Amino acid sequence: MNLSLKWCLLIVLAAGVALLLRLPGLDLRPMHADEAVNAIKFGELLEEKNYTYNPEEFHGPTLSYFSLILARLHKYSKISQVSEAALRIVPVIFGILLILLVYLISDGLGKIASVFTALLAAVSPAFVFYSRYYIHEMLLVFFAFALVVCAYRYIKCKNIFWAIFGGLSAGLMFATKETSVLAFVSMLLACLLLRIEKPASERLPFFKIIRPVHFLLFIISAIIVSVVFYSSFFKNPQGIADSVSTYRNYLVRGFENNIHSHPWYYYLRILIWPANGSIPVVSESLILLLAFYCLVLSAVAKAPKDSDINLMRFISFYTFVLTVIYCLMPYKTPWCLLSFFFGMILMAGFAISAIISYFTRPLIRVLTVLLFSLGLLGLALQSYVSSFMYYADPANPYVYAHTSKDIFVLRDRFQQIAAASLDGHQVRINVIVSQNYWPLPWYLRSFPNTGYYKKFDSSVKPAQIFIISAGFEKDAANFFYELPPPGEQHLYVPLFDSMTLRPGVELLGLVTSDLAEKINYD
Repeated sequence: MNLSLKWCLLIVLAAGVALLLRLPGLDLRPMHADEAVNAIKFGELLEEKNYTYNPEEFHGPTLSYFSLILARLHKYSKISQVSEAALRIVPVIFGILLILLVYLISDGLGKIASVFTALLAAVSPAFVFYSRYYIHEMLLVFFAFALVVCAYRYIKCKNIFWAIFGGLSAGLMFATKETSVLAFVSMLLACLLLRIEKPASERLPFFKIIRPVHFLLFIISAIIVSVVFYSSFFKNPQGIADSVSTYRNYLVRGFENNIHSHPWYYYLRILIWPANGSIPVVSESLILLLAFYCLVLSAVAKAPKDSDINLMRFISFYTFVLTVIYCLMPYKTPWCLLSFFFGMILMAGFAISAIISYFTRPLIRVLTVLLFSLGLLGLALQSYVSSFMYYADPANPYVYAHTSKDIFVLRDRFQQIAAASLDGHQVRINVIVSQNYWPLPWYLRSFPNTGYYKKFDSSVKPAQIFIISAGFEKDAANFFYELPPPGEQHLYVPLFDSMTLRPGVELLGLVTSDLAEKINYD
């Protein structure tokens, strides 16, 4: 870590740019179904002081526990007090820390590569978009990079501090998301490739790379932090076993055919040239091209002059293996690409450094820097377009089965109901949706008397308000007719026009006529 103040300030500047692109308007975009699930899961921890890991769904506990820290600072005690912005600030923080972490590995990346890596991560449309998403991915990427940084620092100085913090990073990776094992496998394979390609005389024994005692402390640290989180700080010992048994479920899910199955080139298509349709082009092909050039440099063992060739080759091998694994798995969601795409950003930083270093004439170097700066500006503009203009448009490659902005109409209508009804937020609501009804529980979180059903049946209770799937009108009419007193027609009127919850999911709203008269529909 031998960067001068000038280069350090440039990395801090990159973090500042990242903050400008991530922090404003965190409540602008509707909550995605996955965000809402994570938020309600966090609400259980916030209100009940308890978190139970579910090996079937929801991923690891770190997102909820780090959210709890910020909630306590704001003195929140109920999930109804928590806003979208208050939740999304958690991935924003980890997105900024990810950029600042580049400093700790700057002596291996090199000065130019470090600065451009930080800048690319700051303005990448994918990283900007998903740093504003209340999901686990940004935490996973941060902890994975922290593990790489700790490993590199340990190899440089053999300090036990880095072995322990490396173990903590590995444990936090495991406690964040089940796909962490893909990163672990890729790291091990990258180390193996790096070792195989060296002459036998240069291959050091394992105990000379890491001292046995230090390796033991690394493993113990990883296990302890994982056990602490999965056991909910020892309140749920079953969570420890579930953190292992869950892989039977995720192994099947990763390779079975379902609605999330996509062709092998799905991620590459998103990054290179997606079918944007009605919105300006969002493409990160510049980063992919530079990463490919770095892969070529790694193959011929040629690194920028102030970079560590072993680090460059490790990152290149690791990224290549992880990319192949993700591409071969049928199960794909766009945010999963962040894990290998950050490796590509690191590789792009190496490539830019190599290209600039290739030129010896100062004027050519300046022009090259300006050219790459224009590329950064282009990525920043694309980030603005994707995160602040077309944040819920299906034509945006990073928008995936996203909640429609129609949800804001429903949200506002229910606040009017709470203000107009004598029951306030205690009004009875029935949600009868044949498909996945998320993120409705998030938007109705301040209405405790809400019931959720898949169809009209004997379990459905009378209510003043119904939100139903389009196509359930006849079932609703029959249900209303049979409400007591028998044979008397109950009059329900539209609460809102037909709304789109997500692509392919249409909803209708019905409210009793007496309550409708109290609502201002303007």
